Amino acid sequence: ISLSAGTTHTAQLGVRRRATAGIDAERTYAFSVDVQSIGSPDVRATQRAEWTCNPPRASFEIALHPARRTQREFGDFNLEVSNTSRAATTITLVGYDEQMQCTYTFDPAQITLGPGQKQSVELTVRSRAKEGSLTTRTHQFTVSAASAESPASTKQVAGVWEELATAPKPVSPPPPSPKSEEDAGKKSKPSPLPP
Repeated sequence: ISLSAGTTHTAQLGVRRRATAGIDAERTYAFSVDVQSIGSPDVRATQRAEWTCNPPRASFEIALHPARRTQREFGDFNLEVSNTSRAATTITLVGYDEQMQCTYTFDPAQITLGPGQKQSVELTVRSRAKEGSLTTRTHQFTVSAASAESPASTKQVAGVWEELATAPKPVSPPPPSPKSEEDAGKKSKPSPLPP
């Protein structure tokens, strides 16, 4: 840098880690910058500074297929999770609805994805009611995904399961009582012949 008397100049300085592997925690690096005059080697200055390097923030996307399912007894969905960041991340999945009428089963419920990777997760939605519904019911629910490395990074997607009515069970006639069987036997018994 050439400087005239009484002038200043601003130079940009870039600092990079030598290691190629990523970091999983915040780290601080102390370094020094030495400035020396070419014309007067004895004229020099040193500036000390620090650089704090943060781990890369997790970034991912989720998509639900299909967004709406019409089925009896349960609703099965497919959740596609994609890691769009440059670092590996572990993602946990949960499902819920405002009325808490359903249960949500993910297979698997937690996945670890490398940079640029994606994975499909099976989701099964079931009603908490032990007996099926006699009428068609609509369950609106939400799937939430959170990163273990960046808890503030969350994604949500909405879905609908339309639970079809359960066919009523056939009603069997009650078994005959012993008295009824006895009366039936008396009626079927032939009368004695006259002498």
